[in-house]
Amino acid sequence: MAGAVIPSLAKFAIVLPLAIACSFTLTHLIRAVPGVKRVL
Repeated sequence: MAGAVIPSLAKFAIVLPLAIACSFTLTHLIRAVPGVKRVL
């Protein structure tokens, strides 16, 4: 998004939901690994 010519607030509004979704997906995948729940 660095090269996109749109206002910063619009970039934030686009990137924020994507980042949150990626975060939850990554967390789900990590917790699916056997033995991780014992550590957390």
